Amino acid sequence: FIVHDAIDEMPNAQAHRILGTIKEHTWKKDPRSFDELLDAVKYQLEHRFSLFGLTELYDHFLVMAQKTMGWQDIFYRRMNQSKVKTDKTTISEATINTIKEVNALDMALYDFAKDLFRRRCKQIGVSDEVVDTFKAHNKQYDQLLNWHIQ
Repeated sequence: FIVHDAIDEMPNAQAHRILGTIKEHTWKKDPRSFDELLDAVKYQLEHRFSLFGLTELYDHFLVMAQKTMGWQDIFYRRMNQSKVKTDKTTISEATINTIKEVNALDMALYDFAKDLFRRRCKQIGVSDEVVDTFKAHNKQYDQLLNWHIQ
């Protein structure tokens, strides 16, 4: 399924979403080179997205959103977590290499996005210490909501 022609969601889907080329295989007709596409998607992310997040930095994103969007309540409860984690050792090296190959643009975009996200955090004072304080408060919030569950 990774390289199936009918699936628009696999190859570099994040970059093509940002570029607006994900639908109806329009990304397949884009004549731009890898470097041109990467430059274009970097430009879009940096100049047209005032706020975005990264899954593994979700708490940083919430604090950033609070500061930039004026959100008052950013506390949350983790829900809908998978009970079964994928054992990456069960995925062949060939499959992993294929995934990396067909998603090279997304991987380069991710590296850029992570750096841009960290720079933006620094610019507005979203430090690891600030996020750690939020996490501690969020844990207290969760304990209050779940006081009856031991």
